[in-house]
Amino acid sequence: MQRFSAVLVMIWAASVVCADDCLDHAGQWGTNQVRALTVHGDRAFSMVDNALVVTDVSDLQQPAELGRVDLGGHYTSWGNLIAVDGYLYAAQSSELVVVAVHDPSLPVIVGRHQVSSVSFVCSPHLSVSDDLLWVSNCDTLNAFDISDPPQPALVGAFPIDARTLAVQGDYGYATAPVGMHSPRGLDIIDLSDPFDPEVLATFSAEDLWPSGQPNLPTPNRLSAVAVKDDRLWLTTNRGFALCDLSDPLHPTPVGAFELDPMWYGDEDWLVADPSRDLVYLVRDRLGLFVVNVSDPSLPSVLATWTPDRELRGLFAHESTLFTAGHGLHVLDVRDPQTPVQVNPPLELRNAALVVGSGTTLVAQDREVGLRVLVASGSGPVQSTATLDADWLIWDMAVADDLVAVAESGELKLLDVADPFAPSVLSTMPSQAHHVVLSAGGQRMYTYLHEGDDQLRIFDISEPTAPDLISETPLYDIEGALLRGIGEMELANGYLWVMGETDHLICKLHWDDEYWSGEHALLAVDVSDPLSPVTVGSCRLGCVWEQSLALSSTHAYANGYNGGYDWETAVIDVRDATAPAPVLQGHGGFPYATRLQMVNGLLLANYETGTTSGVQLYDLERPEYPEQVAVFEHSSASRDAAVLGRWIYLTAGAAGIVTLDGRGCLSATAFPSPHVPVSVSVPD
Repeated sequence: MQRFSAVLVMIWAASVVCADDCLDHAGQWGTNQVRALTVHGDRAFSMVDNALVVTDVSDLQQPAELGRVDLGGHYTSWGNLIAVDGYLYAAQSSELVVVAVHDPSLPVIVGRHQVSSVSFVCSPHLSVSDDLLWVSNCDTLNAFDISDPPQPALVGAFPIDARTLAVQGDYGYATAPVGMHSPRGLDIIDLSDPFDPEVLATFSAEDLWPSGQPNLPTPNRLSAVAVKDDRLWLTTNRGFALCDLSDPLHPTPVGAFELDPMWYGDEDWLVADPSRDLVYLVRDRLGLFVVNVSDPSLPSVLATWTPDRELRGLFAHESTLFTAGHGLHVLDVRDPQTPVQVNPPLELRNAALVVGSGTTLVAQDREVGLRVLVASGSGPVQSTATLDADWLIWDMAVADDLVAVAESGELKLLDVADPFAPSVLSTMPSQAHHVVLSAGGQRMYTYLHEGDDQLRIFDISEPTAPDLISETPLYDIEGALLRGIGEMELANGYLWVMGETDHLICKLHWDDEYWSGEHALLAVDVSDPLSPVTVGSCRLGCVWEQSLALSSTHAYANGYNGGYDWETAVIDVRDATAPAPVLQGHGGFPYATRLQMVNGLLLANYETGTTSGVQLYDLERPEYPEQVAVFEHSSASRDAAVLGRWIYLTAGAAGIVTLDGRGCLSATAFPSPHVPVSVSVPD
């Protein structure tokens, strides 16, 4: 056995040659949390992370993304959105961004303007009155003249506390602090002179809450306000209240009800529909409330609608509501007592692992189970079926229409030949953490991560009744027992197994009492499944959380070394009896948690804690992989499946991201689908 002992810092991964058209974002099924929402005509505009997304809602049952543009900044700080005459206004902390949306497929940033603020502690709120855009930025009220929409002109910035602002006529009603130690109350502001707005009156939350109702706890903070005609609607930390506004300077409490006495959130959204005596209220994790205000003294909740994720934003048009969580929700409220979602829900909530064959994807959703999907290249991914599964899935493998799933305590074989009607062929007790299927699905190989120390080989030619052929401990050439593995892969006629041996030489940097075994890569001859035998091995040092991929000539291994560095090894495997590390050291594939070969390129999933995504490496010089493309995503991108030139990337709560690799993947045609695709879901 050969051992490579030199330590070096690899620099080839930093030699980036990015092909502009190599990895293109082609679509997405699911989305990150929407931060802001508005609707104008048949277009919905939303903020997802830092991107402004334009969606066609002309068909309410099938909203379709038309285009998006990255606005930069910090994704949690965006306030609400305002659309005016083909332009979209968005603001965060100290900046107002103007986006031209005349061509919804190509939104373009046409201006950035300074927004004044002292504290920068909140997301700005936008309001429009005639040709004035008001930007409330906590401790400063900014006024912009938008008579020329693409070129807003700052009229003035005024030291007026305003968290949110509702405008009617010459008056603004703003939630604002009423004292250093007192939470938000209500300011009534004279806006008749935009060069000199003036606070005329201030009220605490308690002032606006009806007295003489002992069953209602007294509020101490306002959250949202809406005003129309002679009515002022507001939400507090205690519930919902309605005030008479016959005198615009003296709101008179009329009615209220308790909503959630233990709520400590920060934002609500209110939309009033006086023609139907209804008010719609969104309160993040509590969902949507439809409120009957036909008797102002006794407002009451007619219905609630609560998805699994928090909601943000609210827009109403006639009897249709638009709100957003992890995706756009379109609700029919013609019957206000029974809100009905009319667009398909985005059910992929926490995508982690994914495998694919033909045009079928099987994705793990840690909150739902297994989602079976049909892919269509540049078209949207279509959800076809859901199968129950444990929230903890260790590994998945695919061979044609057969999928093996290693769950916590169980091993399942699935038939996905018909993705609209997948079936579980067999289930067996198992603690396997890793599973590999041979081409054609005749053999299945499993290994426990630690504690069992047995390679198990199954005959699955009859997948409804898997037959255990052998169970064998594995040793490297020097006689060390492989007691737990990190990766397993069939390549070049051998089963390659990488894991920890019982050669205890590794010490965790942060724990002087814990020692673990040196890791090794084994080439195992499984031509005789009754007697698998190690024919060659090499030691890889001290690594954890390993990933492995093999070309016809080299193996690429990556892992965390138990301290603060990522260790990478490139191993010459042309002679399986003597695999030889040719390069080993720190930083080759930093933060890479998954490696796989794709059409002669190396694909690496990486996750840093703040960003994640995929990187593609060219292997023309096998010892020195050269990064040729990178796609970055804000959600955890733990796995990827490749079908033809298309890469389907899991992105946690953001679902499945589709990347078009036409610029770097040799396969140019998408496989023919198993069955005709007749239904689609939003990207």
